[in-house]
Amino acid sequence: MSERSYKIIHYTVKSIMTLIVVMFLANSIFNPAFEARFASLEYPGYLIYPMSVANLIGLAILWINGFSLLKEWAYAGFLLNFLLALLAELHFRDGEAICSSIAIATLLTSYFSQKQIRKNTTESASG
Repeated sequence: MSERSYKIIHYTVKSIMTLIVVMFLANSIFNPAFEARFASLEYPGYLIYPMSVANLIGLAILWINGFSLLKEWAYAGFLLNFLLALLAELHFRDGEAICSSIAIATLLTSYFSQKQIRKNTTESASG
């Protein structure tokens, strides 16, 4: 595949992942039932706000050019966040595991397409 194809894939799935995170943020801020849902998964309610701030910072890092080491950490943080959500939803069998699965799939696709773009850019610069 060409570098252009990888860029299209990368920006498309990164946009989808951003929408997922923004929907989580909006839901956590504007939906009063969200804290009850969060508590039903046996997570403490006070974690919502630090997670929201961390998600915003992670999104900013992913969309700003540069910061390759910070991007690796942001991807790792999102993966941990999405995996914990998936495990909680699977454990409590509430039928919401598909959302976390989609988030993980978009995250991994975005990560590996970014790696491929960086690899192609390095190869074309050296050749």
